[in-house]
Amino acid sequence: MPARCEGFGLLEALVALALTAFASLSVALLLQNALHAQGVAERRERALLLADEMAGLIRANAAARARYAFDGSQAAPAQPGCAATATCDANDLATLQLGDWLQRIAHELPAEGDGPATADISYLAAPSAPESMRIEVVWGEPGQEAPESLSSELLLPPLPVS
Repeated sequence: MPARCEGFGLLEALVALALTAFASLSVALLLQNALHAQGVAERRERALLLADEMAGLIRANAAARARYAFDGSQAAPAQPGCAATATCDANDLATLQLGDWLQRIAHELPAEGDGPATADISYLAAPSAPESMRIEVVWGEPGQEAPESLSSELLLPPLPVS
């Protein structure tokens, strides 16, 4: 008569339980990574939409395009006096739009380091190249030390000669 192996069913159950736990943990980690990647993609898309919005504002107010230049280390420009009366000239309109846009960046994107998310808008003019502006949005990504940034360059048509 063959010898009975007692406890063999219990061993099989423990192995099956261990495999199920490992598979469940793998799926949970995969979902966590997918959610993190989705959050990064959403913030990057938000930054791209904000940069595109500023490019549209600059194109629409071409006469005052130099007023949109901004260094992210500066404080946001003060609201012009015309903001309450809605009778802004081109330069005041540029200052008003820039201030509103910078506020939206600070509220819609996560903070970068010690300060809020911000932007740089550089006016690029080279003698042999068409005028352009570089719009860079900078924000912090949760869990990362280095800030994220998105840069977009806008080629400017020549201003009409008056």
